[in-house]
Amino acid sequence: MITGMIELLTARQASGWAYVTEDPTVPLRIRARDREAVLGQMDTERHGPRTGQSAEQSQEHQFRIEFPALLSRDRLTRLTIEAARQDSDCWCALPRHLKVFSSYLQPDPPLSANPNQESQSAREALLAEAKTVSFWSESTGTATFASGESRPVFVVGSARSGTSAVCLALWIGTRYRGFPEGHVFDAAIRLINAVNAHFDRKDAWIPAQVSAGYHLGRVAHARFRQETIELLRRLASGYTTPYWFDKTPTYQMVASVPIIAEAWPNARFIFMKRRGLENVKSRLLKFSQSNFGGHCRDWALIMSAWRTVREAVPDRFIEIDQRSMSADPGGAAVQVGGLLSLEPAEIEGFADALRRERPEATSSTGAIFSDVSELGWTTNEIEMFRSICGAEMEAYGYTYDGQYCV
Repeated sequence: MITGMIELLTARQASGWAYVTEDPTVPLRIRARDREAVLGQMDTERHGPRTGQSAEQSQEHQFRIEFPALLSRDRLTRLTIEAARQDSDCWCALPRHLKVFSSYLQPDPPLSANPNQESQSAREALLAEAKTVSFWSESTGTATFASGESRPVFVVGSARSGTSAVCLALWIGTRYRGFPEGHVFDAAIRLINAVNAHFDRKDAWIPAQVSAGYHLGRVAHARFRQETIELLRRLASGYTTPYWFDKTPTYQMVASVPIIAEAWPNARFIFMKRRGLENVKSRLLKFSQSNFGGHCRDWALIMSAWRTVREAVPDRFIEIDQRSMSADPGGAAVQVGGLLSLEPAEIEGFADALRRERPEATSSTGAIFSDVSELGWTTNEIEMFRSICGAEMEAYGYTYDGQYCV
């Protein structure tokens, strides 16, 4: 029996893995076929997985077929990737696991008089497909991939800063999969803080020479951190792909970055930022029930927290401003591609998704204000904003005029 998976399928190439389950050393032939036309073919080598590798990880079982010319949408839709033993003509079609360029494979959406309607449709499509949880298995008792094999990306930052746009582009244009919202892993900092508070209280009233004879004296404080890390890994054990993303736009998620980075050595972080003036204005439109001061404090707290935690993940993060991403989707795609080691076709797909889709956008949130007086805020609100957000505005080089940022 031959098992395998198509992990990347674009107009330029198809790649993935395949092997014979009974004997992974059996060499295979892989081909890409459109009806009767064979568009590309290759042979795998006669080797098995190296020590410590699963068959899926083995380089000898990986395949990559370059197409002689860019495939049309129709040909991609019909394309079949097949595998067979080199001594047999019995071909087996391989399933598609990660759908790259899903927007390219679908018919172009009709033009709408309301751009936000198109964005909402894309958002709804993402939610609908995410509910099928094709990237998640409830039956997984232990992690499908070891922590060192998983390559998650965590999209963090303040709400209304472009986090939804990044995740939608990852879903449409790359191999990455994930839920529209996470809201699980930000428990990490709460757990760590609770443990620290527990030990602080115990140390304050139980002398060290006494606690040495208790159970307390047999459990090192540091062990709780490691247990928290193992808990985080178990909470992600349902992912059936090593390439997954998480978007949780909360302060606690930003504060959890250092411990998350320990849990997944290959984790990467994308911090989305936006000037406080436009961010708070957008928040007020989207979450009108919340108070002005609360929005200001949340933005400032997240921006401040990131400046602190990013030192814990050097060379593992990028910062993208929502305004620059909107103005230069291609530049943002190159940044993300470099961080995640994406294929050129995936970078192109990511950029194309940013150009086409604007999830969570509202009619007036894309405007850049030339002066704080244009926001429609009262004098007291402007003073409150400056008081709460002024330090972070300065730290990130944001201005209060049309220059936006120094």
